[in-house]
Amino acid sequence: MQTQQILQSHFQHVEKLHTYLEKRNGEICKFDAESEEFANGILVAFNDANNHRLTADGHTTSSASSTQHSTPRVTLFEIIDHVVELLVLRGESNILSLGFRPLKDFGAGVAGMHGIEAVFPNTIVSLLKTLPWQKLLKIIGPADILHLLTETSLFCSLPNNCLFQISGHPFAELPKPSSAFTKEWLKCLHEKNMPQRGKKRDLDKIDEENLPQTTKRAAGFIPSKLTNSSIIIPRFKIFYKRQIHSSTRKVIYGLPQNRKFSDNSFIFYVTQSIFPAQFGLPSPFSVEKYDPPAVLTQSQLVSRLDFNPKADKIPWRLSKASKLIGKMLKLHIKCDYRSVLFRHCPRKIRKDGQISIMPVNVLTLCTPHDDVSKFIRSIIRHVIPHDLWGTRENEETILSVAIDGFVRLPRFESVNVEYLLRGIK
Repeated sequence: MQTQQILQSHFQHVEKLHTYLEKRNGEICKFDAESEEFANGILVAFNDANNHRLTADGHTTSSASSTQHSTPRVTLFEIIDHVVELLVLRGESNILSLGFRPLKDFGAGVAGMHGIEAVFPNTIVSLLKTLPWQKLLKIIGPADILHLLTETSLFCSLPNNCLFQISGHPFAELPKPSSAFTKEWLKCLHEKNMPQRGKKRDLDKIDEENLPQTTKRAAGFIPSKLTNSSIIIPRFKIFYKRQIHSSTRKVIYGLPQNRKFSDNSFIFYVTQSIFPAQFGLPSPFSVEKYDPPAVLTQSQLVSRLDFNPKADKIPWRLSKASKLIGKMLKLHIKCDYRSVLFRHCPRKIRKDGQISIMPVNVLTLCTPHDDVSKFIRSIIRHVIPHDLWGTRENEETILSVAIDGFVRLPRFESVNVEYLLRGIK
C-alpha cells in the first residue's frame, strides 16, 4: 500500500495495533470479531526504538507493561480530557490538542478540563469518545489507551485506501523524508500542482491607462476573529411571543395563512436571516457587540416582502441551502402544531365547572422540562429536513444534548457556541 510506504518513510516503525500491543505487553489481546476488525484498521507509527524493548524470545522487558488490573476504573471521557489537558499544558503540537489552548482572562473553560478553553471544535476528540473506542478501552485498559494517544501516532485506514490521523504530531508538519520513493512521489505532486506559465507580453505595447489601479486599504483596526467559547447565548434574551388569534378568536399555530409566507421572497428573507454574513449583514458570530434586529409585525413583514428587490439574488453557494429552506417552510405549513403541543404538553386546567376548595400550588400547573424538550424535538424532527443536518449523528447530537440542555437552563444562565457544537461533525 502506497500510503503505508509513505508512513514508513516518515517513521522508523509502523505496526498494526494488535501487533504493537502484543510486543509492548508480552501477551496477546483477545478481541471479539467486531473489535478485531476495528483494530486491524489502526496503524501505530513511532520513531522511538525503545518504545517497547524486546528480549531474545520476543517478549517485552519494558516497565510500561499493561496495568489494567492495577489502574483504577475510569471512563473514556475522563481519559480523553486528561490527554488533551496534558498535551495542551505541555505545549506539544498534537492532533488532539488542535483547537484548545490554556485558559485566558474572561474565557469559558471546557467541562472536564482544568485551565483549558476551546477555540474551535476538535472533531477527532469527539470521535475518540464513540462506542468502538469504548470497547477498545475495555479490552486493552486505560494505561495502553493513554500511552497510545500521548506517545505514538495513530492512523485509521479508510475505505478509499487513505489514512486518517487520530493522534500524534500533525503529519503535514513533519520534516520531509529522504527515501527515494517519497522523493519521487513529492516530485510528481509538485509537477501536478505547479501553475502553468502564461503567455509572454511586450511591455512597450501595454497602455499605462489600461493598467489596473492599486487601491489603498482603509485605515483601521482589523477585528479579531471571535472564538466559539466567546460567543455567549444568554437565555433571558430569548423572547416569547403572545398567541395570534384569528377573526373567530381561534389560536393560529405556525405562520399565518398568507401567500407571502410561501413564495420566493419569504424564502430569501429566511435565508438572509439564517446566513446574514453571506449577505453582508452583521452576525452574532462576527461582531462582538451584536444588536439583534427589531421584531417585525405581520403587516410590516408583508410590506417588506412586497418591496424586496433582491428576492432572486441568492448567492450560488447558498442555492442548495435555499432549496432546503423552501422545503422546510412547506413542512412548516403542513405541521399540525396544535396536536403536537397537546400530545406532549397537555393542559393542566380542566374546565369542568367545579371549584376546588383546597388551594392549588401554581407549580403543579407548570409544564415539566422533559415535556417541553420533547415538544421542541418533535417539532424540529417534523419541520427541519434531514439533509439540512448533514449527518444523522449531527441531528441526534443537537436534539439530545443541545436542545435538552438549553431548555433546562435557569433564566439568567447562558451557553456558548462551543457547547452547542460539541459532537458536530
